[in-house]
Amino acid sequence: MLEVGGSETDINVTGNRCGRGIEYARKLISDESKILTGRCILLNGPMGRLPVVSSKPVPKDISDAVLEQVRNLRVYAPVEKGQILIENIMGSGIDILAQRRVGRSSM
Repeated sequence: MLEVGGSETDINVTGNRCGRGIEYARKLISDESKILTGRCILLNGPMGRLPVVSSKPVPKDISDAVLEQVRNLRVYAPVEKGQILIENIMGSGIDILAQRRVGRSSM
């Protein structure tokens, strides 16, 4: 459980099984940006969704809009790992990349 008070020092983390949970919670709250992961729609592939990742940390103020664009993105297989799927998303200088290689479906 994560409780946040008036400042970064007022963070109370419980239920974590290792010390890294405390640092993760503090970083999650205090960082203004983070690497985003999500899934877009994959067409002509052996699966329906393709995992994607941002090339750089995405500022929190645009992360919801970026994720919405990713969720609505349609990509045709084949796709190479690291392939740029969206270049310079929302003028941020951040690219959205494929997280894995996927071949075309043989069906």
